Amino acid sequence: MHVAEMEALRAGMPPVYVNHSNDGGPAVRDIHMENISVTVGGRDLIQEATITLAFGRHYGEYFVVFGSFQ
Repeated sequence: MHVAEMEALRAGMPPVYVNHSNDGGPAVRDIHMENISVTVGGRDLIQEATITLAFGRHYGEYFVVFGSFQ
């Protein structure tokens, strides 16, 4: 995608707010995203998904290494 296209898409996106303070309310540490889509190389990988990343949980990929270790 060209830079102009990316800027046009970005202009239509809602702003992202992050609040790390605990001003009398409960500390919210989870990340919740609604209606997100991920496109790579013109191909949609994820469409209109809802994702929640919960504080204290571990997320990632596991890699298997084949071969011998010395």
